Amino acid sequence: LDINNLDKESIDKSQRRLDQLPYVAAADMQLVPVEGSDDLVDVNYNIKEKNANSVSASLGFSDLYGFMVGGKLNMPNVFGTGNTFNVNAQLSIPFQQLDVSYIDPYFTTSGISQSISAYANRSNFAKTNAITAYQLDTFGARLMYGLPVSTFSNVSWGLTYANNTVKQSSGYNSSIVEWFLKEQGRNSFNEPAVTAGWNFDDSNKYMFATDGGSFNANGSVNIPGISNINSYKVELAGKYNIAIPNTDLSALSIRGGVQYGGGYGKTKELPFYQNFFGGGWGSVRGFLQGSFGPRDMNTAVNPAVPGNSFGGNLNIYNNYDLLFPVPFMKDSSNMRIGAFVDLGNTYLTYDLPKGVLADNPP
Repeated sequence: LDINNLDKESIDKSQRRLDQLPYVAAADMQLVPVEGSDDLVDVNYNIKEKNANSVSASLGFSDLYGFMVGGKLNMPNVFGTGNTFNVNAQLSIPFQQLDVSYIDPYFTTSGISQSISAYANRSNFAKTNAITAYQLDTFGARLMYGLPVSTFSNVSWGLTYANNTVKQSSGYNSSIVEWFLKEQGRNSFNEPAVTAGWNFDDSNKYMFATDGGSFNANGSVNIPGISNINSYKVELAGKYNIAIPNTDLSALSIRGGVQYGGGYGKTKELPFYQNFFGGGWGSVRGFLQGSFGPRDMNTAVNPAVPGNSFGGNLNIYNNYDLLFPVPFMKDSSNMRIGAFVDLGNTYLTYDLPKGVLADNPP
């Protein structure tokens, strides 16, 4: 590089991108004069790598799924290629999941990335105490591509496929499930879709950032003429980190988002099993996971009784987190404690026939 035209801003951006990589422990930049020249320098980076590969097992409890057992293989730098390979499995009484993915961040020399994944889920929400009682079996695959459009932003696009099978749970007869299956005349739905998104992230750290932030805009549309369901979804989410003055690792993190979906053509509304859910972790903490929004009726008993939430086609949330290092801990770089305030709710923006919704939601 010509030292007279050295772009410090571009060098700082490169430094930040290296610091964001999970397998980079440190990246120190040096300007080295080119031998035999008075005005040229090489920009060299001394990179210290760390082993980011991990195999983990988990045992936990959630207010939605109860006791959960999980396992994950995460290889963010598989075979030293910079490619990522993941296998994730979750098992609980209401929910079982298996997900396999492979990501090549430099699929082409122009910087286009490729992500291939396949998954299978089985859910029986009658085993939860917050979501409408029904069964949903899903298997599918995704083929996604991404392209950097600036140092901190990229666009993505691709194709997805999902097969969803909806059934009543044993011992229950959900009014929303009964109404939906009657409207559609079937209970199994093939749903290929086109999806696209834009992502921006200039956070100064991979974890516990104290500066910068991120913004995501994503949308998907089921392919008409091929899909059994014509629906679409749009999701916007953002996060901004503000460093606390005169501190080293403390920050105020502000996060918010809006999710909306609907139907088109032969499908009048977003199918209830594609609804968004609010309440609990990632939304408004302190409430049961997924408990916000309208409730159905359980017509398996006489008289019918109110059921649980089936979410909504509109979800809004806003979170404020004040994070600071753990007191009296010598190295708190990977751990924080904090306080939070959350706002949000889940809505249904269309009308349903009388008797489908519970009259008095909580």
